[in-house]
Amino acid sequence: MTCDYGPACESVLSDGFYIWRGFRDHSSCAALRDHAERLLRSDAACQFATSTRLWELYRYGDDMVALMCDEGLLALAARLLGHNPLLSDFSLNQLRGGEMADYWHVDYPFSHMRSRVSGSVLGIQCIMPLTPFTADNGATQLIPGTHLLEGPPQPDYPASSATTFAADPGDLLINAAATWHRSGINSTPAARTAVLFSFVENWIRPMTGPPEPGAWSATPAARSLLGFGQPTRHPGEDAPLSPASDSG
Repeated sequence: MTCDYGPACESVLSDGFYIWRGFRDHSSCAALRDHAERLLRSDAACQFATSTRLWELYRYGDDMVALMCDEGLLALAARLLGHNPLLSDFSLNQLRGGEMADYWHVDYPFSHMRSRVSGSVLGIQCIMPLTPFTADNGATQLIPGTHLLEGPPQPDYPASSATTFAADPGDLLINAAATWHRSGINSTPAARTAVLFSFVENWIRPMTGPPEPGAWSATPAARSLLGFGQPTRHPGEDAPLSPASDSG
């Protein structure tokens, strides 16, 4: 399903997030889920107490590179972050069954700031479920409007004010990196799995540096995302949006 970029940008700027329903169809999402399950069982995956993670997904096949370079997603990222945004994270996250809720937090680059910088979005985090996201299995929770607050997330902020990202596989959550969010309680025995994307404005250092050239850097879009020969944005050119700007 295509995205209406104007309302999508307005929602991210005003509420701190937007839900793109049907970003990927069920058949392609099923194939990605099967691939993801194999990767999460491989030696490349990292096992943690509550989850299994695998980073740098672009290394694991043409289907992952194609997902990373989705034209619609990159067009929306460029609208929010300005010309030639950079990929900061592209990973799998599988939360195990029976896990407790996460703490309220923000994402990179705000998570690494001593003093809060304001004025533009700076970064976005995207979550695409590969299995259903429900209130029962710990679907992501967000607190609307918190990307506009100056202070850090409050650990005891009431969950009653949160929006739950209940979603089908292939839906896409796009949230401003400064929006307070967390995983909910997974009260089921089943794990839930998602692809995570993170993008930053092109002057911000990504969480991981450019990889060595490979099959993942075969197209101009992929090379730009991964930081190969990244052009410099001139003042006033394709400036990123801010909460006070017109998203067009």
